[in-house]
Amino acid sequence: MPAQISVTNLPFNALQDSCTWNLHPFLDSIVPDTLEQSIHKVGILHPPVLVQSGETYDVVCGRKRIQCAQNSGQSHFLCGILPQDSSKKTILTFLLEDQVSHAPLSLPEMACFLKLCLDHMDREEALEMLPGEILPRLNTGHVLSLLEFDDDIQRQIHYGHVTDKIIFDLLKLNQADRRRMVFLVGLLQLGGNKQKRLFALCRDISLRENISISSLLDQPDIRAILEHNEMNVPQKTNRLLSQLQKRCYPQSTAARENFQAQVLELNLPDTCDISPSPFFEKDEVTLSLRFSDFEACKKLWPAIKSLLRQEHEGKTNRKFSSDS
Repeated sequence: MPAQISVTNLPFNALQDSCTWNLHPFLDSIVPDTLEQSIHKVGILHPPVLVQSGETYDVVCGRKRIQCAQNSGQSHFLCGILPQDSSKKTILTFLLEDQVSHAPLSLPEMACFLKLCLDHMDREEALEMLPGEILPRLNTGHVLSLLEFDDDIQRQIHYGHVTDKIIFDLLKLNQADRRRMVFLVGLLQLGGNKQKRLFALCRDISLRENISISSLLDQPDIRAILEHNEMNVPQKTNRLLSQLQKRCYPQSTAARENFQAQVLELNLPDTCDISPSPFFEKDEVTLSLRFSDFEACKKLWPAIKSLLRQEHEGKTNRKFSSDS
């Protein structure tokens, strides 16, 4: 049976906030302008929830709504009150439902909520508290490890600026290297795939050369790219990734540059493309041809087939001569 919650106008002087039930302690207390304007215009439409604690009331959720009401000069604010004997599970249920009614839990919010649950119940019961779509893919150890990040990195993860493609790899770095990587990701405004590529290159160079990622990013050639006054962000990104790629895989980079030079010499039409084998592990190349329609392809296929047959026969003869 749902807990009995009473809605009332509470004076601000009856309020306390232990922050026990805060799902996002990593966020600042700045109130969004949109929320300020909404509450100024129509008041609190979605009341905050508090739990009675003796003669005062502890905040469960809705801190910024309360702050907006207080900033507007009101003496009382509309809220929902849970009775003092409410179970921890009941309080956590209201906390979760209030959050997911606005937006899904971010990873740091999920970590905070899971930690709160585990503080008051066993693991199985805590997992049952989570939204159903989260449970099948949840690794509790990984999620709780997010609490090891400092507030700034948790904020970046919360707002989606750092994607889950590198989040758990960041935990393997020291604090200084974590901050530098997150700062660089924000500076270059990288999407998930480029975040992953940048991290992999920096990590591999760091391990191979036995230097920190911070030291790597402080080297003159890297700083020259990042501090260049005339390059825009995409240009800096491409130049940086190219520079790191060359440093991490010098032989592969040299092979690719040599291959591209040979392709340019062929002066191929726009309808053709030649690509090498992955990582140049073999001498094979792939020629791709693009036709305006299937009829055009059928028309040229006999000639292509003849050339392919000649190539196969030549390869067979060369192999036979070699074996002899």
